[in-house]
Amino acid sequence: MFEQGRSYCIISLNTSYIEEYLKKIIDFSDLESVYVIKPIDNIGIDEIRNAIDFLSVSKEKIKYLVIYDSEKMTVEAVNAFLKTLEEPSKGSVIILTTTKWKNLLKTVKSRVEKRVVRLDYLEDLGEVNSFNTYLALKDYSFYLKISNGDFVHTEDFFENIEELDKYSISLNFYELLNQYLKIPYSQYLEFVRRFKEIKMSLDILKSVVLSAMWCGFEITQNDTKKISKANEFLRLCDDILKSKVANYNYFMTVSAVLINLRKLLVEEGNK
Repeated sequence: MFEQGRSYCIISLNTSYIEEYLKKIIDFSDLESVYVIKPIDNIGIDEIRNAIDFLSVSKEKIKYLVIYDSEKMTVEAVNAFLKTLEEPSKGSVIILTTTKWKNLLKTVKSRVEKRVVRLDYLEDLGEVNSFNTYLALKDYSFYLKISNGDFVHTEDFFENIEELDKYSISLNFYELLNQYLKIPYSQYLEFVRRFKEIKMSLDILKSVVLSAMWCGFEITQNDTKKISKANEFLRLCDDILKSKVANYNYFMTVSAVLINLRKLLVEEGNK
């Protein structure tokens, strides 16, 4: 599948699917032969230097260097990595992965063999425009939860939110939003205030905002009169989802998103 002395880039729609794909090929339990970089934020030069050091130590077995979300390498890290990427040692294989091929630097693209891995579960997803499908496309492990019946529907979202993974938060809150967007505005505000009860984090904020953004899209997709407001709302959500810094007042931010979502549904003075 992978030749020694070569560098590859695996491209797919979500990282968790790439992980499952590679597990069928590489024994990740062999820590002496496999070095993995799976970043939360950027991949810096120190991480790349450590990876190069790993490859430089000779071993009888093939050595694999796997870098997930490789588009997160800093320019400094890429520059330190280019020579190794272009000419891996004969006993090693370098595998970059990405869901954002266009974000990779040209100097990286020109040094790897491109491999596109298509999702083999697309036909099982059902309605293309559903929120479930959107989340399943973003994360293969979430798809497995749904298909295996392991998805948790919680009766008390605010009581159990800290026990849920990010996409379970999103889907549970999406279902909750569809109920509460229909109630009187004063009751809706009480619903929004319940976020004061929980210990918020950037991940929880993003999961909630993702649900609100999808609801906003559904509310406005066939209403040309609301395009301007819809675009403002979607930009607000998108800015939060792209944020890497947890410097928000979480309650004020989630309140602003949910109140603006409600405004998309009804005309001013008709709440």
